[in-house]
Amino acid sequence: AVVLAMPMGCRFLAMIGGGSFDVDHIELSTMTLWLAGFFSILGHCFSPWLHLKGGKGVATGLGVMLILSPPSALFGILAFILTFLQKRIASLSSIAGLILTAVAYLVMNPVHLYLWVGVGMLYLILFRHEANIDALLENREKSFQ
Repeated sequence: AVVLAMPMGCRFLAMIGGGSFDVDHIELSTMTLWLAGFFSILGHCFSPWLHLKGGKGVATGLGVMLILSPPSALFGILAFILTFLQKRIASLSSIAGLILTAVAYLVMNPVHLYLWVGVGMLYLILFRHEANIDALLENREKSFQ
């Protein structure tokens, strides 16, 4: 969804639609791209086709951040891998990657209004991990052996 909200995505949509829609003059704001990412995650977590059930949004969030900020996403991937190699707990690794992605983005980029959408994405994914966080705090979360 984020790629389709970019000018090259608009060109692709115009091309497959068979229209002669001129997309060269379209300039979408950064806020539009962040909102496309947020709604992608929201749709993944609460799919209307699955009776508002869905995933936890980590993979979709990673895909969004790979488009919006590849360096931040790479820091998150690194955090996931290192945490998983050390603790062998997928949920903890996902949360560590999520948090480090957010911190890396804030360190490498100036603060703008669209970051509130990023906070919403972060909160949504953490909200979907509520049961995992409870299990981690109570030492009940299963690890891979």
